[in-house]
Amino acid sequence: DGRDAATEYASLARGKAIPIPPEPLTQTEFDRLQRWERRMIRYYALATALRDWVQGEGLPSCEALQAIDVATVARMLGQDPDNAALARFLGWAVEALRELGRFVAAELDGVYANLLAATKLDATAMVALLCRMPMFRDVASLDGAEVWLLKRAQILVSDLHGIYAGQ
Repeated sequence: DGRDAATEYASLARGKAIPIPPEPLTQTEFDRLQRWERRMIRYYALATALRDWVQGEGLPSCEALQAIDVATVARMLGQDPDNAALARFLGWAVEALRELGRFVAAELDGVYANLLAATKLDATAMVALLCRMPMFRDVASLDGAEVWLLKRAQILVSDLHGIYAGQ
């Protein structure tokens, strides 16, 4: 039906029907989407762009991630770096990638695969290690108490499990 692999993956992710359109949306169409739909589109757009970037240019060094800028991320996404509607998202993506570069350099001796080795493929240990990065420490407040959701860390661990087919 003309959908690419990323769109297909997005629509099947975790058994949920995620409405990722195969054609680009206008700003008006995008604005009409529900908040979670906009987040999912951005998530898969960034994930797909990062995958393509790594496949085309190789795995970036920690130093390269720490120095990444808005123009580079916008180029990866095929977007205009001066697009005001994307400024917040692009800024978040840049900070997330820089944080990842700092984390891999400091905690994993500059080797991405050390995440798997250091945790001995234990999901709980992996989540705990990932939570050393602020972007993975998603916390909410409930009746004045701090509730750790750890959603992002759990999703990454789940994605790694899926990539390696539970091995």
